[in-house]
Amino acid sequence: MQAIQTNHQELELLQNTTNLKFNMLSTYSSQLSIIMSEYSRMSAIVGREMERLHNSIMDLMEGKLSLFLFSVTSLGDILENIQHHLTLLHTQFSVAILDPRYYYQHAKFLVHRQNNDIFVMLKTTGWNVGPDAGPAQ
Repeated sequence: MQAIQTNHQELELLQNTTNLKFNMLSTYSSQLSIIMSEYSRMSAIVGREMERLHNSIMDLMEGKLSLFLFSVTSLGDILENIQHHLTLLHTQFSVAILDPRYYYQHAKFLVHRQNNDIFVMLKTTGWNVGPDAGPAQ
């Protein structure tokens, strides 16, 4: 009888250990599923961002500036810095249009790549020189 009771206790211990390991495995599986789902979501986001970057570069190659590459704030800061530099060192020149929206809608740009550097240059039709310089015609 003692042997049967010992055998029964060992089987209960084995069952409890198996249940515990199964529960741990189930928890790990759920956690792994959550992690994989998050990585899948992040991968989709990166894929969309890569597509936007590609489209923006293609637009730039066609001479169009993209909000994805230069935010309105960044472009406005760039224009203000150029104007400040001109005011200090080249008073006969000025930035004719300081509104960044103009450059997204109407301006044409040239792009040049040298090694890992990309140069984005504004294509202009002419310069107006003087203290009241307005947009070039």
